[in-house]
Amino acid sequence: MPGRPSKLSRALADVRLQLKSGKTRGQNPRDLDPDEIAALEETRGVLEAKGKQKAKERAISRINAHTTSEADRVIKAVEEASKPANTYFDAVGGAGSSTDLRLQGKALIERAKEKDRQAKRQATEERRAAAKAEKQRQRIKRGTETDAVAPAPPTASSPRLLEHLLYLHDATAELIACLRLERGISEESENEADGSGGGDGPGAPAELPEDELALIRNGYHPGFVEGQLLADMLRLTDAGAPHTFLHRGKPVKSLPKIIYGVRDEATGEYPLFRTGKQDKSGWGAVQNMPEPLLAVAALIEEKFSVPRPNHVWANYYLSGAEYWIPVHQEQAFSRNCRNFESEGTTFIVSVGASRPLIITDLASKGATDRAGLNVLAEAPMDEGALYALTGPLNVKYAHGVPRDASVAGRRVTYVFRRVENAVVNPERRYYRELQKGGTLGPQIPLPEEPAAAPQVGLPNTISLAPTREVKLNAGLLRELGMVDDSGRLTQLRSTTLIEPLLALALLRNIKKHEMRPKKFPAGPYLIHVGGAKTPPGYKDMLEQEWPDHPPYGSNPCSAIYGLMYLEEPVAAESLDDPWAHLSTWGMRGAWGIEFETPVLQVAGARGVWYLKDETLIAGVQQALVGATLRTFPAGSP
Repeated sequence: MPGRPSKLSRALADVRLQLKSGKTRGQNPRDLDPDEIAALEETRGVLEAKGKQKAKERAISRINAHTTSEADRVIKAVEEASKPANTYFDAVGGAGSSTDLRLQGKALIERAKEKDRQAKRQATEERRAAAKAEKQRQRIKRGTETDAVAPAPPTASSPRLLEHLLYLHDATAELIACLRLERGISEESENEADGSGGGDGPGAPAELPEDELALIRNGYHPGFVEGQLLADMLRLTDAGAPHTFLHRGKPVKSLPKIIYGVRDEATGEYPLFRTGKQDKSGWGAVQNMPEPLLAVAALIEEKFSVPRPNHVWANYYLSGAEYWIPVHQEQAFSRNCRNFESEGTTFIVSVGASRPLIITDLASKGATDRAGLNVLAEAPMDEGALYALTGPLNVKYAHGVPRDASVAGRRVTYVFRRVENAVVNPERRYYRELQKGGTLGPQIPLPEEPAAAPQVGLPNTISLAPTREVKLNAGLLRELGMVDDSGRLTQLRSTTLIEPLLALALLRNIKKHEMRPKKFPAGPYLIHVGGAKTPPGYKDMLEQEWPDHPPYGSNPCSAIYGLMYLEEPVAAESLDDPWAHLSTWGMRGAWGIEFETPVLQVAGARGVWYLKDETLIAGVQQALVGATLRTFPAGSP
């Protein structure tokens, strides 16, 4: 009888269920907001990492135990087999010639070979007997020899060998499970991918009817926008300043956007496209549709024979790690719905870095990562590509742009629609809805826009005294956005260095750039130190650039040394910095805060990670008060 699932398995299953359904657990579930989804994804990652480690430990323990027992058995067998030689050796008192010993050893080898040949012959006979018995059973089954009695299947010639093989089979299965966990692949997804399970694993093509697959494939149009029009769109993208909108009272930080519309010059009204979670206070944030977008709208009208789009959302995915959109439907589909545009085609045009648009089943709604999704198809969405998301496609399937930490560049999607169900006047702060008779109703006032929230995250330039130094206190920490109104630390993003001296050199501007093999987003980072191993190249640079540095090993490891703003990564070959040859990308430190005493006993991770331990967060907040913030203008000594 199988045992009860572990507490870790139950917790992981609970998190996965919430992410897959997009709803909270309990008697009255509600939709998860983006911040809750992000928190659940982080929790899932931690739980999966723990599961991997436990699976590895179990497999290693079993294999070690098995290896030890097998080694003991082999040693015993060797001792038994060598008894004749040992007896001979003892009989001659160790004085036998080398020829005698070689002959005795050769006899042992020949006996072992003969024993192996006998085992092979017996195995062959057993296979033939089994095949003969199977034919006999088949003939009986067909009724050709109803009186014949099939012989019993042969038993294994070596129970010990059979037991050994069965054990190796189990150990191999355990190792395969570990490898699946390492690769982020569940056993269910592998079964599904090879046709033995229910759905399709990540990236696997779904077993859909050909007409359904054609419906999905026909939406993809690579190179739809090209030439001068594409160049104009790129310039528009570079000049844009996206906004962070509120959904259910909370800022959707993961996907800033700009809203464009075609203005009615007579009334000053713009088309109003609404979603179920969008705050009404942001409905007036709309701009005139610029010429490049008007030209694309006309091209869509011509190529697809549809009414010309009059509304565009520009969604800014500034990086793959932090900017994404969960799997969703364009709207909750409802025919005869006055409030939402639900049946028209949405045209998605991509500019910038390539990131796939994935099409999934509806059960995957709310998910942000590839793991666990039933991916039916995906469109590469290279620069200038268009995807036509029709009403029939939207009602049957969901779509999204998942997280992808390997994408460092910016990608912008321009989402074109024809909107006729509502209009908004941003200057006079009202909106109107389409009535049953097909006309727009009376003016409805928009709620006042909320006061601008304080900036979360320090800018890369801070106005300070001429000395470019300032002592931090609780009030200044709140003013600069390092803590929220409740005093909780907001800067939890961290990165790990491999040597305390490198962290100190960075925080003191001795080392101008943090060199990395991969890009990661600009912003404030807690500077963490893991071990104390200094690569030769870095050690040479420390001796050259900081000859009077503290002794190696004099500073603690597994500690947070401070907080620093790292600017956008720049290719190493374009940097005028003696450290630039050490890696591919350099991020300049714009300012730094070195703690007087490092926060100790902090376990980190590779790349970018987030501090989660409440005790350590409190320790960092305490270390910030009284610390000195120093700015490092470009070109400073």
